Amino acid sequence: MKSTLSYPQNHKIFLTVFTALLVVSISDAVIVDALILPSLEKAGIIVPLSPFPWQAGFDELTQDPWWRIFVLYYWPAFTVSVITIYSIISLKFKTWRPLLAMLILFTFGAEDLLYYLVQLRLPAPELPWLDILPSWKAVMWLSGETHTRDWMIWLGGVFSIVVAYLVCVPKFSRNTKDLDCEKAIESMNLPCGVGSNQKVGNFISTITPVSTR
Repeated sequence: MKSTLSYPQNHKIFLTVFTALLVVSISDAVIVDALILPSLEKAGIIVPLSPFPWQAGFDELTQDPWWRIFVLYYWPAFTVSVITIYSIISLKFKTWRPLLAMLILFTFGAEDLLYYLVQLRLPAPELPWLDILPSWKAVMWLSGETHTRDWMIWLGGVFSIVVAYLVCVPKFSRNTKDLDCEKAIESMNLPCGVGSNQKVGNFISTITPVSTR
């Protein structure tokens, strides 16, 4: 189905999608780095080495209330919040593209990359808490890596942003009425939307009067 959104409107969609991603990344960094991780470190839990209960022992981790909040409440709330934000954007612009862009950005690491960059930090060399994602499982299988690595986040993040842009601003997204309008302005013969071929000149002047006799 051909888009009826104008070219500037599609750019506005992408800017809104990326701005939402930036806000989510900043919020994630503030909540996790300022609240949750310091509490886990005080409890003696090294998150990069034991990101999930099934990797470090469920009983050990769930004794800490902050870890329970992190796993049982924060991650589900984070996921629901992201889906809600992008659903609102999709409803606002009346298109499915923001939701598809969201799926691409969060599946291939754009949010994880920005999570570090907004803190003026580089991604950690290893990010084992992302190993559960199918996208990184596939990359690890192809590359032979045992955990998600920083180079995967860089490549995946940049790749997903480019693809999300192409989703929001497809090459042939300009409305044909906009093109007709440009032709009309150039010829100065007919107003926008009048006539199917703007190159034939003023259609009114070519009308031959018909005798009523």
